[in-house]
Amino acid sequence: MAFAIKTGAALHISTDIRQPDDTHIITVSEPIDLKLSGDMEEDVRANTERLMRMLEELICRYPDQWLWVHNRWKARPDPKWIERRKRRREVSMDQ
Repeated sequence: MAFAIKTGAALHISTDIRQPDDTHIITVSEPIDLKLSGDMEEDVRANTERLMRMLEELICRYPDQWLWVHNRWKARPDPKWIERRKRRREVSMDQ
């Protein structure tokens, strides 16, 4: 956030929503207007809070699509999930 405030860089929220047929719909928001008061600490806090609310709304709308990547590769995917995905791909290739 501080980088965007200091440089004027545009902030966008992007989403990648997986569809039931394993296709994806990707969206990118319009630039998010930052509220600038001149107090860097307050501007970072207030704009981060606003951005987190926007992110929270997306997570609530698509809770099954939420992914947290911290320590992502320490666990292996559920074998049942891998098998279901493999079957979906086989079905889609047959069509």
